[in-house]
Amino acid sequence: MKGKGNRGMVRKVLMFVLIAVFIGGVTGLAYAKDDFPNRPLTLYVGYKIGATTGLTGTVLAKVLEDILGQPVAIVDKSGATATVALGQIARLPADGYSLAIGSYSSIMTTPYQYDLPFDTMKDIDPLYAYTIYHSGFAVLADSPWKTMREYLDWAKAHPGEAKWSSAGTMTFGHLVTEYIGMKEKIDWRPVPSKGGAEATKLALGKQINGLIMSSSQVPLIINGQMRYLCDYGHPKNPPIFAEFVKPEDLKNCWTLEQLGYPELAFVNPVIVFLRAGTPPDVRKKLQDAIRKATYDQRLIDVTSKFSMPVVHDGGDEYFAKTKTALHELTKKMMEDMGRDKDVKKK
Repeated sequence: MKGKGNRGMVRKVLMFVLIAVFIGGVTGLAYAKDDFPNRPLTLYVGYKIGATTGLTGTVLAKVLEDILGQPVAIVDKSGATATVALGQIARLPADGYSLAIGSYSSIMTTPYQYDLPFDTMKDIDPLYAYTIYHSGFAVLADSPWKTMREYLDWAKAHPGEAKWSSAGTMTFGHLVTEYIGMKEKIDWRPVPSKGGAEATKLALGKQINGLIMSSSQVPLIINGQMRYLCDYGHPKNPPIFAEFVKPEDLKNCWTLEQLGYPELAFVNPVIVFLRAGTPPDVRKKLQDAIRKATYDQRLIDVTSKFSMPVVHDGGDEYFAKTKTALHELTKKMMEDMGRDKDVKKK
């Protein structure tokens, strides 16, 4: 009897121990989730740290440090339309501690350009769009063309004489312009450049007579060196940088709807990405932190410097409204121009 009593006591003790361990384990897991982040984060920037996007990313990281209470290390992983940075997080754990800055062009046009070791649409997820690039067509202020239609009509009547450049051949602005040329049956020459700065030099040196504008080139409109002829944003909205220029700077600006191509309008935001499969609660905490950062004056100041507005609603609803439509537009343009065969297979 005494042995049986001891065995019963042992079973009770073991049961209490197991219950305590279970409760402790569950509590520990819950604590680990609620405690995110409990160590430093890393933000891989897909563009040069000293350039426009890199500078905004550097300030964003500093603001996030204050919000999250953990260091946010900035790492320059520039190159290949930010796919170097995105590829970095694609092979790291989906725990929210590794983030990367890129854009829609980083995940939509790059498969037509590079043989990537990861799937840009499945292995990584857009987390938050905190500001927006703009794009449109401009000419020198002393040029004879007052509207985009005038430029296109002249280009059509003078085969081979129209020459324009952009920040990159696979940027959306470049592709839209090429597509319009195809539709209009224009024989013109896109001039390659190594980025926006080089394209600007080509324009100011009159080696080209058209320029696909980007954020860093807005001062050329403000100081009267360039005339903005067409904005590639949504036809119902003013240009993204409108709040940074005078109304008269946009008096010649057409929309793609006025030009006859409303379906080509696009928005290309600057996006913080993370690894696909990151826990929803971690994802939400990061989204909330970046949303809060968009109200911080430090981030507002740096984006305003480049005539780029912050986005206060750049989370999942934003991507639901913009991502699929732009992906489909990219596929259509590539197919219509016969460039879908260029897609790189992994």
